[in-house]
Amino acid sequence: MKLLFIIQGEGRGHLTQALALSRQLTAEGHEIVAALVGKSPSRRLPSFFYG
Repeated sequence: MKLLFIIQGEGRGHLTQALALSRQLTAEGHEIVAALVGKSPSRRLPSFFYG
């Protein structure tokens, strides 16, 4: 199954949970095709998001 992740929220706990879920889903043969992350101008996303 192809999936789109939409991660809403300013806290990085949302992102951490999404990363764990994406690992589990890909291990089961699913494909994450994109991820949308809400952020504010005062916070930077981790560098691994820009690939």
